[in-house]
Amino acid sequence: MGPRSAAYRVAYRLTGSSRRSSAVADDAVGAAAAAEDAATGPPAIAVAVDAALATVLATADAVIAADLDHDPYAQHRKRLRRELARWPRRERVTLALRHLVGMTPELIGDVVKWDESAVRDITRHWVPDDSALATAIDLRDYGRLFGQVRSAEPDPTTADPLDHLDRPVA
Repeated sequence: MGPRSAAYRVAYRLTGSSRRSSAVADDAVGAAAAAEDAATGPPAIAVAVDAALATVLATADAVIAADLDHDPYAQHRKRLRRELARWPRRERVTLALRHLVGMTPELIGDVVKWDESAVRDITRHWVPDDSALATAIDLRDYGRLFGQVRSAEPDPTTADPLDHLDRPVA
């Protein structure tokens, strides 16, 4: 997945608007290209995702809602935006790359220049509200008390808990 498609996916999952997401992704690619020209900092995909997050989180919820006639997941998207806004910038990019883009912790570690264990530590402690993993995490934590649970975290590449946010809004 390239910088534009990652930025689009983040923006779409957080807004539900293909028009807005396309504009955000275009701007994010511009930011990533400028960062690459400077030849410093994280790879283009991290810069593009960071730019997309910044744009979406700076946009008022009412403006995002006005783009859509009917979005059955509008409240879910709003909660995701609110949850992500609470995290520091670098951790927010890490969470977006893992949970919204679907990158592996190993690849994210390479992208954000963190040890894989740090990436896993950040991403394991955040499960978006309403995701399919929310109850799985709760049950896993409960089961850990009795030593009956695997230590591996769920793999979003096999069953993406947020794939319902990719469906076109009717």
